[in-house]
Amino acid sequence: SSGINAEYGRSPYTRTLLLGWDFAIVEREAAELQLKTVEKRLVELLAVEKQRNKAWGERGCTVLFRVLTNTLSLALVAGYFYVLLQYGGLLERKSDEHCVLL
Repeated sequence: SSGINAEYGRSPYTRTLLLGWDFAIVEREAAELQLKTVEKRLVELLAVEKQRNKAWGERGCTVLFRVLTNTLSLALVAGYFYVLLQYGGLLERKSDEHCVLL
């Protein structure tokens, strides 16, 4: 594997082109068949890459949605505690009463 990568680079397209062709082909029909095979493999590689790029876009949208919903949740919880402390009378204690928060 390391010899192939070092010799032909890391691109699957390069490997498909250089390793997928049989240079000993002498008949025209065999060459056309081999060309179609290599072409089909390249189309498959492009489809996989396109799907992978699409997956990154969908993943980015999911992460953005999660960040926004978590931020909104934290803001609501913080607002809830602010209202409790400000208007619930938890900050105001009379000297003869004890406030216990659990």
